[in-house]
Amino acid sequence: MVKSITTFKALLSTFLLFAGVGLFAQSFNGPGGSIPSSGSASVYPSTVNVTGVGTSFSQIQVSINGLNHTWPSDLDILLVGPTGAQCILMSDVGSSFDLVGVTYTFADGGPAMSTSALNPSGTYAPTNSLTPDTWPAPGPGSVTQANPTLGVYNGLNANGTWSLYVQDDTGGDSGSFGGWTLTFVAPVTNDVCAGAQAISCGYTGSGSTIGATVDTAPSCGGVAAAYPGVWYKFTPTPANGMFLKLSSCGQGTLDTKITVYTGSCGNLVCLGSNDNGAGCPNGTSEMTFRPLWNREHYVLVQSTTPGLFGLTLTCNVSPFGLVQETPGDEVGTGKFSVYPNPTQGELNVNLQPFIGRNAIMTVMNSVGQVVFTRDLGEIQVPTEQLNLDNLQSGMYFMSVRVDGEVHTEKFMVNKNRP
Repeated sequence: MVKSITTFKALLSTFLLFAGVGLFAQSFNGPGGSIPSSGSASVYPSTVNVTGVGTSFSQIQVSINGLNHTWPSDLDILLVGPTGAQCILMSDVGSSFDLVGVTYTFADGGPAMSTSALNPSGTYAPTNSLTPDTWPAPGPGSVTQANPTLGVYNGLNANGTWSLYVQDDTGGDSGSFGGWTLTFVAPVTNDVCAGAQAISCGYTGSGSTIGATVDTAPSCGGVAAAYPGVWYKFTPTPANGMFLKLSSCGQGTLDTKITVYTGSCGNLVCLGSNDNGAGCPNGTSEMTFRPLWNREHYVLVQSTTPGLFGLTLTCNVSPFGLVQETPGDEVGTGKFSVYPNPTQGELNVNLQPFIGRNAIMTVMNSVGQVVFTRDLGEIQVPTEQLNLDNLQSGMYFMSVRVDGEVHTEKFMVNKNRP
C-alpha cells in the first residue's frame, strides 16, 4: 500500500494535519471490497505496510470508509498489528438498520456503538457486544474481547504489515466498504499549560487531544476545564488590533471548547471562552475577544471526546460592524472620558467634545460581546449617566460612534470595592 500524509477527511475536512513545522499524524490507506451475505470480504485481509513510525505515536485511530450493509449486526471487523496484537473494532452492533456510505472512525475515548439503534458516521470506541467471535483462516480464528481497546498497540513497534479482517457472520444480507485508514497520532507535547505551544497572528494549524489529560485550570465564562485539553500561548501587541479571533469553526467534526486566559500558568485569569460558536457545525467553536496588549495569553482547547481539530488565530478583526481604530499604546483615544473608573455600576460619560453631533454608545466585554448599547441621537448635554449594575466585575470597553468615527475608552467594573 502507498503511505500518505493525508487530510484525514473524517476528522479535519480539508485541514492539513501539521502542527508547527513537525509532522502531527501519519496515515496509511488500505483497499476496500465487497462483503458477501455470509463469509469473508473479497479482500481478506486488507493490508497496509507501515514504515517510519516505530513507537513514536501516542495513539492510533482507524477509519472504515464508505461502509454499506443491510444488517450491520452481522459485521465483524478485526484489526491485527505486525506484532500480532488484536483489536475488535466492531461486532454485533447496529442491529438491522441499513448502512449507506457511512464512515466510522475508531478511537479510544469515543462513545460505544449502539447495539439496538443506527450508528451514524462518527467517532466511536471499539465495540463488541458478544463474545467470542471467529475470523476464519487466514484470520486468527476465535477471539474473545469483551472490551476491545486500541491501546493494546501503545508502546509496540508499528512498522510492518497491518491487517483488517472484515466478514459477515450470518447469511441473508451483504454490503461493501470503500477502504480504510490507519492513522498514528504523534505524542502530545502541549498537554499542560507550562508546555503551551507558541502561536502568533495568522496561525493556521492542527491539534490533537488524543492522549491529553483534563486540566486544573479555573472555570471561565461558563466553560469548565472538564475534558481533555491542550494549550497554546501568544502575546498580542497594539499592532495586532483591538480585537482578535480564535476559531475551530468548521475545521473538522470534533466538539471543541476554547478558553482564553491571561496571567501565568500558576495564576490564570479568565479573559473569555466559547462553546459551540454561532453558525459553527459539529460543536466547533469561535470567539472574538479584546486582548490585553503586551501580556501573555494562554489558550485551552478542550474536546468532549479525544480527536483532531483545526485552530486559527486572526488579528485585526472588526466585530459587530465596528470600525477598527488605529492601534496605539493605549486603548483610549482621549476624545471622551468615563468616571468613576473603576465603577461599582454607576458610570458617567463625558461627551463634551461631541455636543451637537449624533452618536451611538456601545459597551463590550473583554471578549467583544456587546452588553449595552444606546442611540444617543444628537448630544445636547456634556455628561451621559449610565446604570451598569447588571454587569459583572471585569474589564469593559466603551465605544462611541460619531459620524462614522469610533472612539473607545477602557473601564473596569469592580463590585468588590469597599
